Amino acid sequence: ALERWVRLQAISPPDAPWMGMLTARMESLAAENGIALAPLREAARQEMGQGASQGASRGASRGAAEAPARGPGRADIEAAQQMSAEERAAFVQSMVDRLADRLKEQPQDEEGWLRLARAYGVQGEPEKALAAYEEALLHLPDSVPLLTGYATTLFPPGTPEAEMPEAFMAVMRRLHALDETNPQALFFLGNESARKGDTATARRLWGQLRALAPEDSPLREQIDRRIEALPN
Repeated sequence: ALERWVRLQAISPPDAPWMGMLTARMESLAAENGIALAPLREAARQEMGQGASQGASRGASRGAAEAPARGPGRADIEAAQQMSAEERAAFVQSMVDRLADRLKEQPQDEEGWLRLARAYGVQGEPEKALAAYEEALLHLPDSVPLLTGYATTLFPPGTPEAEMPEAFMAVMRRLHALDETNPQALFFLGNESARKGDTATARRLWGQLRALAPEDSPLREQIDRRIEALPN
């Protein structure tokens, strides 16, 4: 499952609407089963032939003066595979700490912030992940990937909808303001409107989301059920 998800992640646009949930599910499954995602992602990048082109585009966009805060390379991954569990944990922590230190000097590195917050999540430190997203959004307040990751950390997949925190809904409103077709924002803002009894707004938002979903999509079926359950 992880190999397939990693391939999907490798070929998907960074702003694809499914990326936030896909990443969260990958990292949760990997953490639960003690599987390292880095080697799988490296293999997918090589298989898809994307490693060189992605590195070139990132370098061109940031300029030669500022290098991105990178994660472990192939040599690091191979070395980690030979370590004991304790040594590997210390190694991973050193990489995370190094990335955090570099982001203090390179606060505009969106990819670096995403990597740091996800690393904290995999380590089972959601408070640090939230703090990383909050710090990142001070520097990059309109970053859809950062807002999406922040929202996923505030309200992890599988959490009952009744427990949606207000901070999460504030992020949904921000995402909707930045992109009125954002699927995640349309879904949860529609849900909020339905709970408040504003059926007209819920029907409108969910109708927009339904129009974005493929005809045979389970999402469309779910939206149809929710719209049909709304009082007239």
